[in-house]
Amino acid sequence: MLEDVKRISLGVSEKNKDPGSRRGYRTPGTGEGSRRTTAKRDVIKASKEEIGRLLFEAAERGDAQGLESLLTEHAELADVDWRHQNNGRTPLLAACKDGHTACTALLIANGANVAMCNDRGVLPLHVAAAGGHYDCILTLLRAGADKMIRDRLGKSAVDWSMLRGHHEAWSLLTHWHDHGKKRPGVVGV
Repeated sequence: MLEDVKRISLGVSEKNKDPGSRRGYRTPGTGEGSRRTTAKRDVIKASKEEIGRLLFEAAERGDAQGLESLLTEHAELADVDWRHQNNGRTPLLAACKDGHTACTALLIANGANVAMCNDRGVLPLHVAAAGGHYDCILTLLRAGADKMIRDRLGKSAVDWSMLRGHHEAWSLLTHWHDHGKKRPGVVGV
């Protein structure tokens, strides 16, 4: 699958072979200059979408090595805040849902927005708290996540940890002080 992504990002595929051209491949379209530029933009857009989806899937599986590989090999196309078209979930939300701390830390280190929610106003901190994922919660709090922001159901991360019976997570959240860190705004609510 990664080979397909590399091929897409270069605009190269078997159906685009043109033995008469210098590189052996032609740009999709009619070959006219304006169409070539448009086709190249479309290829890059498709690639960004594909890389975003792959980032999401790696984060969801907890595949930190795969995630790091994608972020390194496709740095110019990797959007760590890519949103799933069906529900607005981001790779960071996917990583936090199942407590994948290494993926959470890697995404944050690469610029993931800890305040970006899904289509229902759910933040990464909410899903980590609801799952009782202590290390993910700690990673998010250290990155500036706001424990008091509420989702569309009116619940904060503190509420979710208490409702699900995650006492250690609840204790961390209730005793956490951000010591004057700047709080990022919520995106997508």
